[in-house]
Amino acid sequence: MDLQDRSILPTGPGGGSGATLALQLAARSVRLKLVSRRRGPLDEVAAAVRERGGEDPARVDRTLLARKGALEEALAGHSSL
Repeated sequence: MDLQDRSILPTGPGGGSGATLALQLAARSVRLKLVSRRRGPLDEVAAAVRERGGEDPARVDRTLLARKGALEEALAGHSSL
């Protein structure tokens, strides 16, 4: 299956198998949207994606989602899902 230039929101991208999946998807030129409870792990995965030549993923700390419009703000400038 060709995933190049697709947008994917993997589950659990902040660590473990979710982070591994995110890096594998990025290696296939997938545009990532990362959502997690904690911002720090997302930033680490995003840095690893960029270090490997991938597109900078959109990142959303789940605690921000309680505020109306937060998801739209966080994903502004990134391609749609």
